[in-house]
Amino acid sequence: MPDSGAVQGSDFARYQRRTGNWLRQYAGDVRSLSPGEIQRYKWKNIVAGWQIRVLNSGRQFLVLLNDCFPYSRIQIAYFGDDHYMEWPHVEEENFLCLPDEGWRPRENLEYSIAQRLKNADDLVANCQSNDYLRSESEREFLTYWARQEDRLTVLSIIDTKHTKSRKIAAKVFKGGYIVGENDSRLQTWLGNSGGGGTENSIQAVFAFVSEPPALPLPKSSRQFVRRLLDQAPNLNGLIASLSPFETTLVILAARSEDGIALFGAKLHRAPKKGFRAQPNPKILRSIWSSACRYSPLRVNRADSAWIHGRDQDPEGHQSLSSSRVVVIGGGSLGSQVGARLAEAGVGHIDIIDPESLEPCNVGRHALGMESVHNNKASSLASVLRVRYPHGNFRGFEGRWQNILQDRPDIFHQADIVVSCVGEVEQDLSWDSWLQSGALGQTPTVYGWLGTQGTTGHALALKAGGPALSCYFDADGFLKNPDTEFTGGNQMRAEPACGTEFQPYGPLAAGQAELLVTRAVIDSITGQATAPFHRVYACSSADLDELGGTWTDYHRANRPEGYEGPFEYSPTVESCNDCCHCND
Repeated sequence: MPDSGAVQGSDFARYQRRTGNWLRQYAGDVRSLSPGEIQRYKWKNIVAGWQIRVLNSGRQFLVLLNDCFPYSRIQIAYFGDDHYMEWPHVEEENFLCLPDEGWRPRENLEYSIAQRLKNADDLVANCQSNDYLRSESEREFLTYWARQEDRLTVLSIIDTKHTKSRKIAAKVFKGGYIVGENDSRLQTWLGNSGGGGTENSIQAVFAFVSEPPALPLPKSSRQFVRRLLDQAPNLNGLIASLSPFETTLVILAARSEDGIALFGAKLHRAPKKGFRAQPNPKILRSIWSSACRYSPLRVNRADSAWIHGRDQDPEGHQSLSSSRVVVIGGGSLGSQVGARLAEAGVGHIDIIDPESLEPCNVGRHALGMESVHNNKASSLASVLRVRYPHGNFRGFEGRWQNILQDRPDIFHQADIVVSCVGEVEQDLSWDSWLQSGALGQTPTVYGWLGTQGTTGHALALKAGGPALSCYFDADGFLKNPDTEFTGGNQMRAEPACGTEFQPYGPLAAGQAELLVTRAVIDSITGQATAPFHRVYACSSADLDELGGTWTDYHRANRPEGYEGPFEYSPTVESCNDCCHCND
């Protein structure tokens, strides 16, 4: 047995010996692998192994142990002719990708060995069937496409909802290519991402094929054209406008049970000698087949539907990507909510804030030190454009009153407004305008944190119902607070005028951030309708540590006997006592 590098007496060493003993009892022709043979599987972290013969079938395999054994599953390689890129679930050096099922060795060694060998033997047996080879490799064809090449890659922002064959835009990008619907969208994406513009355009086409490619994959332009392009005869109309004497990117899409997959090929330009200047589609396919060098391309999707959900929620993504959200306030809460909404796939976000980022803000803000002394709204929008170049993010420097006066279209086009200003007078002023009906039934979600971050609130209101003044008194305090603190509102201040702040950290802000973000997304997707109110409350132990107590109002909403953190949704109704209700 070669030295595996395991400490004598360790779990690895003990289970390595037990595995060898089992194999010698139940398998045939058992032989320990040499260090050189093990080295071939270093890329899989293999440190020990045996060559064995399965008694029932006579097939030979390598039983391999990696450096996490016996807490990792036993690995198997097929011992025989090289079938990489011929059989599905077979990697380099005939290493087999087997399903992760059953017990691990540490839990049940004997069952683990037997099950893994059975799975390996069954896989090799199945690979003798052409039907199996086709169906299995079609199901996972992206695993194999362009794998044997020099990894020419394409970044795609093509809209896969549109299945019509069409010409697309393509440009050289970071050693590969980027493709999109048209030059304008590509330039916008590149500008947002910081990639800059490029004039190195490539002619390109996009089409859906009726069946995914199966192993063995095309190895020449002739095989690519006959096996794949001939599945998209509606490309003929486009091909007439292409030149065979220019490099062409062909991006194809195939549907599978797991969604839409993109793949492609680069057809290098043909020599002009001996061909007409503009051949017809049939001749062009012939030129591609006979005179063009072929390179398969790995296509990485970067379109919005893939980035935000991998195509698993098309209806929800459609609602979010087409929605317009205005975020008033780009501070510790508003910046995080704006960033989360962008991450969730909201396509249009306008952020409004008059202030610049200061070093004291960084600890609980979505921006970092690189944005200090820059306007919060503009800086956050710039960061989001780089993170999600397919989105539309804008920052407006100023108070919302000024932006409303100068750019009322921003608010009238919004599907929802989020106010995270954290100043009651600002929120009450906005709510007065909201309740006037100027935005119709467009809702506003107000987000704020309670004293020392012990509670978080998301209150969704719209015109014609309860107003924000139903919740705050004339002095700007909640009428029904959840907490009480000795000494009032617990505000802290720097040794300067106008520097008061609430002493809560990023964890408390994070709870409110998620609460508000969910309220906005639920409103956009129709999961919730304003008015509604959601409250996050910390644990009783955390509140006690901060010197606070629960009010009778909160105790009436807290589950009896439960003292941990939780969320609840109090009833939203008019108070019949505020300035709005008595107006």
